[in-house]
Amino acid sequence: MFICLLLLAALLPHLSCSAPGPLSADREAAEFFGPSEDDLIVVDAVLIVDAPLPPVILRRTAAPGVPYAAAAAAVQEASVSIHTSDELFEYHPDLSSAGRYLPPDDAPPVEPDRAYELRVEAPDEPLVRATTQTPPRIRIDELLLLDD
Repeated sequence: MFICLLLLAALLPHLSCSAPGPLSADREAAEFFGPSEDDLIVVDAVLIVDAPLPPVILRRTAAPGVPYAAAAAAVQEASVSIHTSDELFEYHPDLSSAGRYLPPDDAPPVEPDRAYELRVEAPDEPLVRATTQTPPRIRIDELLLLDD
């Protein structure tokens, strides 16, 4: 028993030392974040089969610790379009909401099992592109409601 206590007393200073590098509990707040991805364009739009083409919202990222204001982060004066293999839909700015772009009024609903490509061209920015394939329609054969 005495040997165990002696061994524990000898090892205690080594066990209680701070962990090296990223394992240390004593770090500055800035060390918790990676490189800042500040001022990048973020696209928010969701295509839902059989629903109208959605609005596209364009904002910029802000660095950690910087207060975020959606209106200030809005990307304005961008050219936004969504196209398929045979159709092109040019979006226009929503005058009531900065950074929001609306589809043409005559745009058809989103089709199932179809590829769509988004293109965003903003002044002095690299081209932003995204593609997606919409899923096929699902069919529900039976719906059962269980009441407890």
